[in-house]
Amino acid sequence: MKRLLMLVLVVMFLAGCTVITADQKDWIRDKANRSGAFVSLMDKGETTRAQEQSWVRSQDESWRLWSQKIDLGLAAPNWMADASKQAATQPAGGE
Repeated sequence: MKRLLMLVLVVMFLAGCTVITADQKDWIRDKANRSGAFVSLMDKGETTRAQEQSWVRSQDESWRLWSQKIDLGLAAPNWMADASKQAATQPAGGE
């Protein structure tokens, strides 16, 4: 029994115990949708400098909150961070 418990603990340690909740997934999707919509407006020239600065500040706040979640062990596991890095390096339009 002790061996099984030790095995489970080792697997959990190596795999990571972090779980993304439905609320976190919704938060990520919401932020992605808002960012995409705002960038689209920026590309069309339909935003002011003040709006763009406000948006940058709100993004900074969001990333700081995300960082706090990571520090508390409440955010994405390593494999998700790696996937987001790969997505960020892809050219626009998926080409």
